[in-house]
Amino acid sequence: MWSFICFVVSGLLHESHGSGVIKLSRNNFTQFRQYTPVFMLLFSVDWCTNCVNMWPEYELAATELSKLNPPIPLAKVDGVADEQLVKQFGVTTFPTVFVLNEELVHRYRGQLRAKYFIDEMKKEVSQGYEIVGDLNEVDLKRTPDDTVLLALCKTLDHPIMKKFRRSLYVASTNFIPLASTSVSLREKFGYNDSDFTVLILKPTRFAKYFQSPTVNVTKFYYNHNLTEVDIAQALAFEQLPLIGLFTEVTKEMYTKNKDRLLCVIPYSISLYKEPNQGE
Repeated sequence: MWSFICFVVSGLLHESHGSGVIKLSRNNFTQFRQYTPVFMLLFSVDWCTNCVNMWPEYELAATELSKLNPPIPLAKVDGVADEQLVKQFGVTTFPTVFVLNEELVHRYRGQLRAKYFIDEMKKEVSQGYEIVGDLNEVDLKRTPDDTVLLALCKTLDHPIMKKFRRSLYVASTNFIPLASTSVSLREKFGYNDSDFTVLILKPTRFAKYFQSPTVNVTKFYYNHNLTEVDIAQALAFEQLPLIGLFTEVTKEMYTKNKDRLLCVIPYSISLYKEPNQGE
């Protein structure tokens, strides 16, 4: 697959007259997107001063990212010559930059500098989480004061896993992201029948009084229709303290966002004891 992708990209680079940026139009966009999992897309016009000023930075980023294995393409659409794609993406100002990661599309809002383009795209292709096999590995990844975001799934190819990875970047939380397909871990937390569950392991204020690390756990059942932004917002809400029962503030917050979360259950658990699920 990657050899074919490189063939498609190399052909389009040839059409770009030596520039590292791939020039797309309505004639080649569909094929390019079909065979290119991740790329950055710039909409610009020649009469735009900001477009002209940022173009050398975009070209520099394209050159650097093309050296990776596999390369990460940066592409451009002429906002005047290709009104169809402009309308398709809802572009109203120039320059406008998007990041496309398979079926996920989001607008890039960072600085228009090569370093930031490169950092953005490297994050897009990074896994974003570490894989663990048991509770000992979970414990090794955290200190008593750390909060862990643990995704339990039967396969890392689960369709929501991609949204989970993207949400980590969108939310910009301080959580330590981990993932596991371990049957023993799912059984430990009591979710062996669940295809995909996310647990937030938060240290309690009394953790230092216990020999084993005690944490608050919040369980998420994700709706398949959620976007990565929805999940990110839910994770951002989770950065509020959750000690014991919900406060009125957190109750109201989750009530307003019940369309995003199908179920949220907070309870305390020791990493080395059977879970004691509360109401």
